[in-house]
Amino acid sequence: MGKHKNGRQLSVWISDELYKECEQNRMRSQSKINKTDYVTAALEFYNKHLKDDTTMEYVNENVFAELYNKLQNMEDKICKKITTSVIEPNKIRAVLKMSYGIEWEDFLEKYLLICK
Repeated sequence: MGKHKNGRQLSVWISDELYKECEQNRMRSQSKINKTDYVTAALEFYNKHLKDDTTMEYVNENVFAELYNKLQNMEDKICKKITTSVIEPNKIRAVLKMSYGIEWEDFLEKYLLICK
């Protein structure tokens, strides 16, 4: 007992069903790995899984909240641009009509002729 290949011996108790399932999976693998390598691979996989869960919690709590705020800001800016693009032409129409008595359609027709 003790160290082997710079490692430590580990003893665990598992149910008979889980043991049978592990043995079936171990023997079914292409290389039919030994029990030590099988358990080591399983523990490495599970540790990665736990780390990924912790990472996703961090991402959910921090990154997604920041992304949501940035999307909200962008949405506000887009709404302002859309509103401006609708309101500004209407303001111009009103000024042309009230100040100069020019209809919008007449203005556009003359403007298009000048631009050609």
